[in-house]
Amino acid sequence: PLARLATVLIVPVVLIFSVVYDLGFALLAGLLSYTILDVTQRWYARVTRPLVSRWLAVATFVGAAAVAGWAAWTVIRGSLQAVPSMTGKALPRVIALAAMYGVELPFGNLEDLRAMVVEWVAHNAGRITVASTVLSQEFFRVLIAVFVAVIGFIAPNGGSYRPTLYDELRRDAADRIHRFMRSVERVLGAQVLISAINTVLTASFLLVMGFPYAPFLIPATFVLGLMPVVGNLASNTLIVATGLTESVHAAAISLAFLVIIHKG
Repeated sequence: PLARLATVLIVPVVLIFSVVYDLGFALLAGLLSYTILDVTQRWYARVTRPLVSRWLAVATFVGAAAVAGWAAWTVIRGSLQAVPSMTGKALPRVIALAAMYGVELPFGNLEDLRAMVVEWVAHNAGRITVASTVLSQEFFRVLIAVFVAVIGFIAPNGGSYRPTLYDELRRDAADRIHRFMRSVERVLGAQVLISAINTVLTASFLLVMGFPYAPFLIPATFVLGLMPVVGNLASNTLIVATGLTESVHAAAISLAFLVIIHKG
């Protein structure tokens, strides 16, 4: 009972500590990394020895992390190339639709929009600098958390438990962490599966409709789909905007398709 009470108190302390010192994303990255390693190791353990399966899991994780980094960079680079072109083609139709329905826009053409963006950047230069610094720090914290997760996965699990208060505390903490990791595993697996299904359906739609920028939109749909709600909104906005570069009719069809697959 004492060990269980101690672990119940430790969990909120760790969460408060992570919030106070801005370690929330790092903690989440570490948990997700360890979960992926553990799931992969259990897959390999079905066909090979435990030690071999452990190192195969690490190798697979490193390879998957490299592929994920490449995919993220591809999306970022593609957005820097595709988004300006998409904006230039879609903006005239947006302005025409706004004039048709009597909606006043804060800009009248692409040059006005560029001037607004430049003015906003100049006005918020200090905040942008602070935000970029925070993102850089957060990136390195996440890298450290992932490294710690890999080391913790490779390290021995501590052996058997003795009938002492310390080992009772360790056993109860390990049990709670194990149950939490299983919950994270189910959530993570579901999100990856949902994103994969959404990407396959969206890719089929884009290719059948002959939408431009498909090599950018397809990986962007998967990467953004890993983020619940916000990621789907971002990818859907990109797809509808791409449809608008072709015609209002194409944008309406793409919007209807996205509503159907997300509500279905």
